[in-house]
Amino acid sequence: MIDILRNLLNDHKTEGIMSFRIFEGWHILYLILILGSIIALSFILKNKSEKVKSIAIAVTINTAFSLYMLDFFLMPFAYGYIGIDKLPFHICTLSCLLCFACRHNKFLAKFKTQFIMLGLIGNLIYIHYPAVLDQYNVHAFSYRAVQTLLFHGAMTAHGIFSLVFGHIKLEWKYCYKEAIAICLLVVWSLLGNILYSNIAAEFKSNFIHPGNVMNDNIRELINNVVSGTINITPEISNTIAEALKEETYFFNWFFVIKDPFNVLSISISPYIMPFVMLFTIFLANILIYSAYYGIRALSRVISKKRTA
Repeated sequence: MIDILRNLLNDHKTEGIMSFRIFEGWHILYLILILGSIIALSFILKNKSEKVKSIAIAVTINTAFSLYMLDFFLMPFAYGYIGIDKLPFHICTLSCLLCFACRHNKFLAKFKTQFIMLGLIGNLIYIHYPAVLDQYNVHAFSYRAVQTLLFHGAMTAHGIFSLVFGHIKLEWKYCYKEAIAICLLVVWSLLGNILYSNIAAEFKSNFIHPGNVMNDNIRELINNVVSGTINITPEISNTIAEALKEETYFFNWFFVIKDPFNVLSISISPYIMPFVMLFTIFLANILIYSAYYGIRALSRVISKKRTA
């Protein structure tokens, strides 16, 4: 059974026509399927009862939450380890838990608009730029690709359905609340990065962030040891120990430590990226507000013309 799961879920790294590459064939097809399905369902369910719409919204967040929790159990079969980077310190993972929780907690339900907006923005961005899939060069139908896109697609659908079906309503005078939520997310992510950075060496190479400065040869050596490809000898043990002493380990949840495009030097990016992320996400929030009001205005114009 274990071997079947490993064969079914492993990355299936590949080159050529079946390889997943950002903004290339399979990625574009996935985007069309995800966004096309969301738009189509929005029109199909538009005139359905409130109960049906509520069920649709519930299905999306329950699906996303289930995929997120199930991933922790399937990762050991898929990747050979449990990735600590999947802890809820990113905008996508944290918003999933918050959106799910606010459906079952009256106090948290007061902030559902902010949670849903964060989830919509973060996941909409990520399905357009799923960096981790490009980094691992996976097969277009590997577990990593399917799980990543299904999870972020479900969260995107949850946000769009919540807006389209009136589950949440946006008001300009309250948009500052999203800014506060983003600030709290930045602080929360910084806390996670501080807590888990510098102890990453204890998790071996499985949890070393790709953005660190570790020499590629040393990283490969550690990977071979962890995977059992080679046995540890005193010489190898000493080599790894010395390498670990010299390296800087850090996590980069919500990209508040290091920019994802490697434009800023690591010496200055921790002082700049928290503000960059705050500005970027809030700007995306304002764009969604603008689109929301624009579509509502257009709908009213169309309705008046039909009734005239």
